[in-house]
Amino acid sequence: MNNVIKKCRDLCLLFVFITMIFSVPVISEDIEDSYEMKLFSEVDEALELEEFEGEDIVSEIINFVIERDPVLKAQKEVMEVIDEQKIDEKNDETDEDLPEYIRSTLREEKLEAVMKKQEVQEKYSQIKRELVTELFAKITEIFAQKNKIENQKKLHNLLLTREESIKRQVEAGIMEPQALQDLSEDIIQTQTVIADAEIKMRMLKMEIAFNYGEQDWRELIVLLEELEKSMYE
Repeated sequence: MNNVIKKCRDLCLLFVFITMIFSVPVISEDIEDSYEMKLFSEVDEALELEEFEGEDIVSEIINFVIERDPVLKAQKEVMEVIDEQKIDEKNDETDEDLPEYIRSTLREEKLEAVMKKQEVQEKYSQIKRELVTELFAKITEIFAQKNKIENQKKLHNLLLTREESIKRQVEAGIMEPQALQDLSEDIIQTQTVIADAEIKMRMLKMEIAFNYGEQDWRELIVLLEELEKSMYE
């Protein structure tokens, strides 16, 4: 599991630093690596382009949040107002019929409008990047919890297959009864870890939905459920 964590940390250096320790080794590493590469490369490339395209579920979630974020919507409205106030180029400072002082005023107004729009656009990009960084950190946490659950389930099944064998050996006097008791405790421990991780993942999805989904938080939960299901397909 340390290998998976290291890859998450390396690939998400700009987004999130993960510090989680799992008690079992990585299982089905090819499946995990395949999903990780798909998850991280998609968002990393999108951040570079400042856009999220395609039908990938992660991109769909990010676009869903961006479209509904009230701060980003406010910044877009400001940019639209600036565009509506743009001076007609047919009557701009190049019109020689206008007095020089009017043309000078028009040049100043246009320059001010351009600078204002650039400032708003930069603010918009900054806010969007911060939003995506936060969201991607949460998505990474979902992946980590799901990965933990899957590994613990495999360990649980492995322990169950050993239980009957150890029970027979204890009955035959080959092993001490303590060995069966220790195994039972390990089985209970894996069940506890699985239950805790499942609760954390459910709470994390609810947190994301309430914090980022606005009035459409129920739709965002559906998308997050689809994300969870897609992790080991």
